[in-house]
Amino acid sequence: MKTKRNRVLALVLCLTLVLGCAGIVYADNSGKQTTEAAETPVETEFPCMC
Repeated sequence: MKTKRNRVLALVLCLTLVLGCAGIVYADNSGKQTTEAAETPVETEFPCMC
């Protein structure tokens, strides 16, 4: 009985991780990026390592 419970718990935890990652990927690829943000160059300043 304890082994069956452990297997069910492991399955639930695996599904939680997989579905959580799928939600992040879906949210990241939603395509709501504006053209202004895509065309604006990013200026970065690197500290002097002198």
